[in-house]
Amino acid sequence: DPLKDFKPVAAIGRSMLGIAVSAQSPIKTLPELVAAAKQKPRTLNFGNFAAGYLLATEWLSDLAGVEFTHIKYRTTGQMNTDLASRQIDAGMDGVTSLATLVKSGQLRLLAVTGEKRHSEFPDVPTVKETYPEFSIYGWSALMVRSEVPDAHTQRLADAVSRILNSKDGQDFAKKVGSELIDRKTGEMRKYQVDQIETLRRVADAAGIKPE
Repeated sequence: DPLKDFKPVAAIGRSMLGIAVSAQSPIKTLPELVAAAKQKPRTLNFGNFAAGYLLATEWLSDLAGVEFTHIKYRTTGQMNTDLASRQIDAGMDGVTSLATLVKSGQLRLLAVTGEKRHSEFPDVPTVKETYPEFSIYGWSALMVRSEVPDAHTQRLADAVSRILNSKDGQDFAKKVGSELIDRKTGEMRKYQVDQIETLRRVADAAGIKPE
């Protein structure tokens, strides 16, 4: 159990996801994607390669009142290749993973999933601009076993904070396209619980079972 067996030391970083289509697709915006999905329920193929992306897509589907046919991939590379060649209609991936194909003109980025627009793609709207409840990131945090003494946990948290606030830490985050989030143990636990509860509701509504 991720809540009983582990406790967070500190948050490390988070990265936005993006919703993309082939650059050759007639779909130019997120509202156009939703309209197409409403016009032809369950006929648009939507690529995902991990459970978290599937849950994010189901959350969007629920808010928009649409249904996609989900295509599961083993790797992001294969999914994005199929997306660029229009073997699938749309897909969700990390913005960093999509960026090269977007900039080379092979993919069109319809929206990003953050609370605000991505600095690298300021003209691309957030999903939140259309569906205010929606915001999701891929995130990472340092965890330890629950039985680790609080004094040790705090020492680790202080060390993580120093790294995140260092120039080397910030340069590395920028290089990999991650936004550093300096959340301490209590703040990270609240964030973790909120994320689990939100995605559990999405999974229950969509009938998704643990794998």
